[in-house]
Amino acid sequence: MLQYMSFTQLKICKLTFFIIQSADQKIGNFFTWGIIYYSTSTLAKMLLYATAIPHSSIEAESYDLTQELLKILINCIEVFFILMALQNKSSFNDNETHLKVTTVGLAWSLSESVFSYLLYFLINATSEEFKWEYIQTSIIANIDLIERISIVALVECYRKFKETKKFNLHFLLLLIIKFGLNSIGPKYISFLDTNDAWKKIGNKLITTLGFAMIVKVIFGNINFNREESSKKKIN
Repeated sequence: MLQYMSFTQLKICKLTFFIIQSADQKIGNFFTWGIIYYSTSTLAKMLLYATAIPHSSIEAESYDLTQELLKILINCIEVFFILMALQNKSSFNDNETHLKVTTVGLAWSLSESVFSYLLYFLINATSEEFKWEYIQTSIIANIDLIERISIVALVECYRKFKETKKFNLHFLLLLIIKFGLNSIGPKYISFLDTNDAWKKIGNKLITTLGFAMIVKVIFGNINFNREESSKKKIN
């Protein structure tokens, strides 16, 4: 069922090949390090899940608020590795922050797609049976792409404020709320509580786009203020 792979994911693969073959080594190197940091982040989360979450509770599929909060904290480890990827030495200047964020975001999304969906598609590639599940998986992969780039952009905002020693904990709080909404939101918010696959996708799309718009405003304001500060220094 490879023909059902999302168009965006195919574009990411093409872009990856272009970046690796590109003469602009700063993008290729940064992209490669993004993939390495994602792999390390995934391994760390797997080890922590295996260590901290009892296997019996997973088999029983029982809901425990303490364990759900622990899962949120484990997922927040990803933020630390994204921050490391953004802090990696590069020749990007201040005017290319958006390019750096896009590069790390695409590297993270490509790695996540390979880890999460590639084997799934390859196993079903020889099947002639059509299932809406394949289309739904492709849509979710595209939504994850928007979410991942938004998270990377917000972590970059946190990094910028950290460098200038400004208060930046509200960025981390926003990320925790985002992870919490994905994890325990359906348990406490009736709007998100549904068993219908299409409604779940719709809810995920709405929350992701809302989160992306908030991050876009924050990211745009920070870049605008930095450009204004640079102009004042020049004058």
